[in-house]
Amino acid sequence: MARIVKTSYYLDKLKGYYRYDELHNLYKKWKKGLDINSLSEFLDIIWKEKNKIKPNYLGENTYNNFRGIAFEEFCFDLINK
Repeated sequence: MARIVKTSYYLDKLKGYYRYDELHNLYKKWKKGLDINSLSEFLDIIWKEKNKIKPNYLGENTYNNFRGIAFEEFCFDLINK
């Protein structure tokens, strides 16, 4: 059986990153209320900060998975609502 990875798994790897709290709060906001604006801001921060996130916290593939999983998780939660 495949391992199911959630956005929170990748967020845990960012502990110590200076924008971790902001990302974590946005994650909680879009998880709780399925707020598309919070998801969009979350993904924007990750995109703008990629050169700080990739070399220090996540590898190239893990970084790309992080962004994709966040979007998939939002869509999955939205469909299930």
